[in-house]
Amino acid sequence: MASSMMKHLWNDRRGATAWFMTVAMVPLLGMVSLGTEVGSWYSIRRQAQNAADTAAIAGATALVVNDTAGAVTAGQAFATSNGFANGGGCGSSAKSGQNVCITSSGAGTGATVTAVVTQYQTPILAQWFVPSGAVKIQATATAQIQQKPGYCILGLNSLDMSGNFNFSGGCGLASNGTFAPPPPGQNPFQGSPSQWSLSVQGDCTGNANKCDLSGKVKWYGYDTGAAIALPPALDHLMNGGVVPTEPASLPAVTGTPSPSSSWQGAYTVPSAGVTLAPGLYMFKQLTVNGPLNGTGVNIIIGSGGFSGGGAITMTAGTGGTLSDMNGVLIFDMEGKTASKTPDIKFTGQYTSNFNGAVYFPYAHLTFRGGAGLTGCMVVVAKVLDFGGNSSMDMSGCSNTILNNVVAQARVVMLTN
Repeated sequence: MASSMMKHLWNDRRGATAWFMTVAMVPLLGMVSLGTEVGSWYSIRRQAQNAADTAAIAGATALVVNDTAGAVTAGQAFATSNGFANGGGCGSSAKSGQNVCITSSGAGTGATVTAVVTQYQTPILAQWFVPSGAVKIQATATAQIQQKPGYCILGLNSLDMSGNFNFSGGCGLASNGTFAPPPPGQNPFQGSPSQWSLSVQGDCTGNANKCDLSGKVKWYGYDTGAAIALPPALDHLMNGGVVPTEPASLPAVTGTPSPSSSWQGAYTVPSAGVTLAPGLYMFKQLTVNGPLNGTGVNIIIGSGGFSGGGAITMTAGTGGTLSDMNGVLIFDMEGKTASKTPDIKFTGQYTSNFNGAVYFPYAHLTFRGGAGLTGCMVVVAKVLDFGGNSSMDMSGCSNTILNNVVAQARVVMLTN
């Protein structure tokens, strides 16, 4: 009887699966828990990297304004705001908790700030798979002050970007008012991260890093609280008495104009085009209906303003009798005394090659449609508006050219 019961029990397979599942669940649950714990370490590592990045940028920004003592303070403050306590600083030998170490080198161009953010994490399930003691989770970032060859685009009141357009070259963009970034995912910059920079003195409508220019360019602007200096030439030209007073009435220009140190009346470039001789021109109004060419040319436009869609291929001269126009291709005084900001538009299939500074300090300057500009320009306007399928290629600008017309710009860039 007993033998029969034992035999029956031996042959009974009911409940076998549950037994094997119970045995298998022990290591399975262990692996799942281990994966969760290790995953949390990677999450902490990402948070630490964000904290290190912002700490390094904040410290280097302090160096930009020559606050060498504030580099460490600013860096630690940003690390703390990102959830990492300072701990004992660079001299700490603790193997637990959190620690932030900020170091800086110098204060001028080339100076760096390095942030090392550390957190020690005590393993629970992972203690069976890692060496004894706390796990060290660490992130490092280095930000450097870099010297740019100056800006080639400055919006005195605002700089607006939208649509599919491209910039290429190696100079900076700046705004003394607001900056409206391009839509998410549209990056106007072409080239390596070290080529482009953007500084904003006013409010910015982008993300926490001032503006969303995600893509090829890794940049960080800084706000010193002061307006970006005007190009020396423009600053002087806008002062009273530098440009001769425009007469109230002038006869229109007929035929091909000649250089003159006196004001001339309205001039319309014919559809067949014209090539201007080298020298200084002061037109009450300039309408470009055909190709306008010239080398060594400087043009001042008066109250009548600028209009037309003819292609312009010109290189600035030395200014002739008005030395302040040296290197300035066009200085448009239109709108200086007007109550309404005039609109000047380069749109459609407009293509031109400008080599020199183009100043429209009282106007709203728009580049849209298929407008394409090449050469080397410093474009300054009251409002600058880029959009559509427009493009601007500043690769023709050498450091020497830019240094002559604008101040050097210092920016903070992540290098590690």
